[in-house]
Amino acid sequence: MKSCNDEVIAVLEVKGKDWNLRRTFKYDTHFVGLDTYLIHKDKYCKPIVIVTESPHIEEFKVSNLNDLTSNKPVSARPVNGRTGLNIIKFLVELLKNEDLLTESGSYPVIVINALQEQCSEGNTDTNIHRTKNFIKLWPERKHFLQERLITLTPTLVINACTMGNFYIDENLDAYSDGGRDKFGAYFLQLVKDEIGYIQCYDTSVKCEDDIGIIGQADLSGMVMHIILEVYDYQYFIKKQRTHHHGHMIKTNI
Repeated sequence: MKSCNDEVIAVLEVKGKDWNLRRTFKYDTHFVGLDTYLIHKDKYCKPIVIVTESPHIEEFKVSNLNDLTSNKPVSARPVNGRTGLNIIKFLVELLKNEDLLTESGSYPVIVINALQEQCSEGNTDTNIHRTKNFIKLWPERKHFLQERLITLTPTLVINACTMGNFYIDENLDAYSDGGRDKFGAYFLQLVKDEIGYIQCYDTSVKCEDDIGIIGQADLSGMVMHIILEVYDYQYFIKKQRTHHHGHMIKTNI
């Protein structure tokens, strides 16, 4: 699968009540990866980290783009389409409503794909491959998300991962069949079918490759578990749909 690295896509400049979200300098031609951010991080406030699910199609529609530090060509960047434009359009309003940033300064906005692989395989219908591929990769690749998050000390983290809809038969997707009420059960069944993991309520029973879920049983719940493992509730975390129950999935052995 094609892959896409994480990037500082913008900087939020806060001066009292005056907030301005701007793209990084030379955004159209230069890619600011995590390695570049870590070199210069002391010049900025702690970043705002947005965790998305995986790159899709627009992320790979780039040209004449080079890494800011190495000057090597870059073939993909996160949230390169409508999602990125929505972040630029709505992030300031979201954060002002939450009343979270009280210090003036410059806050890098870093987008991290939970999985850097193109789980959708570039198919415009994400229900076909995206969720199945994400589930197949997750037991092995979730540790890489953890490693990347550990390098960052954020002001806050936004879990913007999708729930991960998928087809339960040729003409019907899981969400359309029953909304949220049925989706979790369908999702857990898909996990069992794809990688042989089953639901386990006994948290004392652990396996090295356990998959944790916080909130609803879906992709965002799997990602939320890793976020909270790394940051241990130190930072405000906002996910698309907030719920307060959780459970574990363990290997069926």
